[in-house]
Amino acid sequence: MTTIRDIAKLSGYSVSTVSRVLNNHPYVSEEKRQQIQEIIDEINYIPNTKARHLSYGKSLNIGVVLPLTNNSWFEQTISGIIDEAAKANYTVTLLPTNYNRELEHHFLTELLAKAYDGLIILSRGMSLETIEEYAQQAPIVCCEDTGEFNISCVYIERKKMYKQVFEEIKAEGKMPVGLTLSRNERKSASMRTTVESFIEVFGSLDQAVIFRDCRTFEEGMAAGEFFAKQSNPPQVVFANGDEVAAGIYDYYQKGQGIGIIGQGNELLSRILGFPTILHPLKEMGKLAFKSLFDQEVTQIKLESRWINQS
Repeated sequence: MTTIRDIAKLSGYSVSTVSRVLNNHPYVSEEKRQQIQEIIDEINYIPNTKARHLSYGKSLNIGVVLPLTNNSWFEQTISGIIDEAAKANYTVTLLPTNYNRELEHHFLTELLAKAYDGLIILSRGMSLETIEEYAQQAPIVCCEDTGEFNISCVYIERKKMYKQVFEEIKAEGKMPVGLTLSRNERKSASMRTTVESFIEVFGSLDQAVIFRDCRTFEEGMAAGEFFAKQSNPPQVVFANGDEVAAGIYDYYQKGQGIGIIGQGNELLSRILGFPTILHPLKEMGKLAFKSLFDQEVTQIKLESRWINQS
């Protein structure tokens, strides 16, 4: 592999002079610049961009920690991150973990080793206590409410909207209520918000029929079958995403005999016509990148919005 030392030998000039030419330094005579550039062109030399970035103390690369990539919610947030990163000439590296804590720790260690200029954490398996330790040494932004922890975050306030939806269901007497959850509420902040909101409105989970580990259209269909087989089946289902809601809709043959509420305001909810909750995910991604290099810890709250397709 050709290096600038090789170019220096071929040109007869010093390594520092070759480096100035490669970096467009102004203090090089035009004659030297042309001679060195001719050799660079002749051997088709390509500078080691990573090494150059490290010499400046930056990688111009940020990492996005997420459990999986084939999820529409994460895709929207990533889209916002990439939009803002491109404006700042940054590349974005996706770091899927499947909630493996050892792998999450590995990416945090890489952050301290300067592999990334910062990390945006969309969802996690590790504790906020652990993340806080690393956040004191390098830029980290979480896409959840980090509360009293000294970690920057951009998050969506969901509880107000969730409670509003549950209040309407309760007022209409549509019980019991089906709930689909993607993860255990003890591990997931968003799922915990769903369960807490339900309890605050109904007093307990007695009126809830819960189907867990539900993330995809196919799992939504499985949830529909589960709800339909209950001795007292739900009259309405509050799904954790539009894709899941579409699976339930399909199982019930165009949603016949059951109310379905989705989340995400995706194309599926618009085509099939069921109500949904819009979470400003792309905006969250944009603000997460903008917050990454703030000198102080910032916590930004965004609001969800009800979308009735009927």
